[in-house]
Amino acid sequence: MQMIKDKKVKYWITSAEHDWLVAWHLFEKQDYSYALFLAHL
Repeated sequence: MQMIKDKKVKYWITSAEHDWLVAWHLFEKQDYSYALFLAHL
């Protein structure tokens, strides 16, 4: 059971890091509405 939980947590962290990078790139391109949307995820 712990292995499944660890795998899910790793997936969530990896997804969050990716979303943050995309949000930052959108912010740099002055696409603020989508940057804010992804940043809140």
